[in-house]
Amino acid sequence: MFIRRIVKQNNVLISEDFDGTLLDSPKIVMLFSKIPPSFCTVLRAASTSSPARGPNVKTFEIYRYDPEKPEQKPFLQKYDVDLTQCGTMVLDALIKIKNEMDPTLTFRRSCREGICGSCAMNIGGENTLACICNINKDTKYSTKIYPLPHMYVVKDLVPDMTLFYEQYASVQPWLQKNRPTELGKIENFQSQAERDKLDGLYECILCACCSTSCPSYWWNSDKYLGPAALLQSYRWIVDSRDDKAKERLARLTDPFSVFKCHTILNCTKTCPKHLNPAKAIGEIKKLLTGIDTKPEPKQASNKNICSVRAVKDAQQLEGESKIVEEKRRCWGNQNGEEKARWYSEGEQIESGTFVYECRDTKVVPVGCLDESGRQIGLKEIFVSKGLLMQCSLSRWGSEVQLKTIGCVLEGKQNKSVVPVGKNWAEKESQTWWECAVEGTAVRARLGGCLDLETLSRLRIGESIDRGRTTFECQSKGADVVKMVAVGCVSSGGEHQRIGQQWQDGDFLFYCKRTAAGACEKSCVGCVLQGRRLYDGDRLQQKRTVFQCEIRPKRHALSPVACVSESGVERVIDCKWNDQSKDGTYRLKRHCVLREGRADIDTLGCVFEKDGVSRLTLKAGTFTIWREAMNISPLGVSCRRALVDGDEWPLLETFSASEVADRTNGLTEDIDPRI
Repeated sequence: MFIRRIVKQNNVLISEDFDGTLLDSPKIVMLFSKIPPSFCTVLRAASTSSPARGPNVKTFEIYRYDPEKPEQKPFLQKYDVDLTQCGTMVLDALIKIKNEMDPTLTFRRSCREGICGSCAMNIGGENTLACICNINKDTKYSTKIYPLPHMYVVKDLVPDMTLFYEQYASVQPWLQKNRPTELGKIENFQSQAERDKLDGLYECILCACCSTSCPSYWWNSDKYLGPAALLQSYRWIVDSRDDKAKERLARLTDPFSVFKCHTILNCTKTCPKHLNPAKAIGEIKKLLTGIDTKPEPKQASNKNICSVRAVKDAQQLEGESKIVEEKRRCWGNQNGEEKARWYSEGEQIESGTFVYECRDTKVVPVGCLDESGRQIGLKEIFVSKGLLMQCSLSRWGSEVQLKTIGCVLEGKQNKSVVPVGKNWAEKESQTWWECAVEGTAVRARLGGCLDLETLSRLRIGESIDRGRTTFECQSKGADVVKMVAVGCVSSGGEHQRIGQQWQDGDFLFYCKRTAAGACEKSCVGCVLQGRRLYDGDRLQQKRTVFQCEIRPKRHALSPVACVSESGVERVIDCKWNDQSKDGTYRLKRHCVLREGRADIDTLGCVFEKDGVSRLTLKAGTFTIWREAMNISPLGVSCRRALVDGDEWPLLETFSASEVADRTNGLTEDIDPRI
C-alpha cells in the first residue's frame, strides 16, 4: 500500500510513493503533477497516552498529516483502545479515539451502514469501508489505517476526491434519448431480461475503493478513467432505454480511457459491495473492438390494443407482396437482418448510414441517414456532429458515401463553415477547436484552452503567465480541458511550481494555490549569510543580531540586539558597563539602532574607587571628585584617544594641583552621573 506526497530533492519537486509497511524505503515514481499534500520527506512514528495494557487492548496505528503544519512530516500515531468498551467495527474505534483521546483526528463518515461510501480508507493493507470492517481481535498485532492509496491527502484520513468525481461526471451518468420526451407523459419500457442486465452495476456507491486499488489508475489517473467510472459508463451503455450507446463508446476509444485496464482484478477483490468492475470493463472492450454489439431494445407491446384495421392492413401487405413481379425483385439484406431476402420494386434497403432502393432488379444508391435517422438525398448537404457533410456517390457511381466538406460551429447554420485547417474559439467553454484532417476523415478536434484575458490559444500542456500565476492547459477527460493554476511567477520573472520554495532577496517564499483557483507566493522564512531562518530564528552578522519575523501581512529581517566585544548579546536601547581594551577601567556602552543595523555607542568613562562605581563622565569632559571632606580632591577626566588605531575614551586620574595641565581641550562636568 502506497501513500503519495510531494518532496524536494536537489532543488527539484518530485512526487514520492511510500510503502506503508516499509516506511524507510521511499521510491521516486514521477515528476510533480498536481497539488502537493505536504512537504514531507519521510514518515515518522509517534504514540499517544493510552490506557493500561490489558488482554483486550488493541493498538491502532493511524496516518496523520496536518496541512496547517507544513514543517511537520506525516507520521503514524498509535492509539490503544480497550475493545471491551468499543463497538466491533473499525469506524467505532475511530469515533472512540476522536471523542475520547484525540479530537484533532480527521476522517469522513456518515451512514455507518456501508451505503454512503464516505468512510473508505486502507485498513490493514486493504481498501474497504471502516463502518463494515470488523476489528481484528488479535491484540498481538496492531491495525494500520491509511487514507486511500495514491490520492492527494487533504488531512489525516481524508483524501481529495475532486479528480474521481470529475471522471464520474465525464461518463454523463444519466439517461439520454434521441428524441426529447416530456417527463411523466411516456414510460420508457424495458423487459425483465433487459432490467436484469443492470444488476451488479447500479449498486456502486462511489467509495473509490476499486479505483485506488488499481495500479493502472495510480500511474495514469489523469488519463485512465478507473474501474468506478467505467462501471457506471457500462451501466448506461447496456441500458436498453438509453439511445446514446454509440456516442458513449466513441468517447472511450482513446488508448487510455479503457484499455489501460490489465484485468488484474484488484477492483473486484476489494469492492465492499461485491460488484465486478473488471467484468464491466471487459464488456466495454468487447463493444469497442466489435466482438459484441448492443442488442436493439425489445418493442413494448400492449396486448389490449388490437384493431380490426391493423389486421386488415397486415393481410393487405401480405397479399401485395405475393403479387410482386419476381423479375423486378432485388436480392439483399438490411440492417438487423441476419439472412438476405428478396426486396420488392421500390423498396428501400438501409445499410449502415446509407440507403439503397430496388429498381428493376438493381440495388441503386439513393441517399444517406443522418444521426437522427432522417434520410438525406444525394448531393444534399447537412450538419452532423459539428461537421458539414454531403451525401454523394463514390468515384465509380455505384456506391454512396458521406463526404466531410468542412466544420460548423455548434448551433450555427451551414453558412458558418470553418475551412479545414482553421480553428475557432468558444468563450463559453474556454476552449478552441480546429477543423482537422485525421487520416481520410475530417473532424472538429479539440485544440486546447482559451485564455479569456489575453485570448491566447494554448494546446494541452502549454502554459501562460497571468499576473503572478502560471496557468497550464490540462486535459480533464474526453474533449474536456481546463486552465489550472500550477505555479507562481517570482519578482525576478522566474517560474516556481506549487509547493516549491525559492529565495527572493533576503527572504524565502513558498508557492501555494489560493481558494480562488490562482497561485500566490507566501513568505515562510528569511535568508542571511546563506542560512535559512524561520519565524523567530536569530543570527549574528558582525556586531548585529538579526531576527526573522513572519506575519500574515508582512515579513522582515529585523536587527534586535548588539554583541559586545565580550560576546554578550544586548537588546536595542540597552545600556551597560563594559571593560576597556586594556582592562584597567570600565566604559558606559549603549546599543542603538542606526541605518538598519544595531550599533554600540560608547557614552563615556566609569570611574571606580575600591570596586564601586563612583561617577560616569562623557567623553571629552573632566570633574573634581572628593571622597570625603577630610581627603584631598582628585581630578578625573575622560579623554578621546587613539587605542590600537581606534578612537577610544581614556580614563585618567590626577591630583587637584594638576588640573590646569591635564584638562586642556576638556569641558568640566560639574554634575557627573553616578
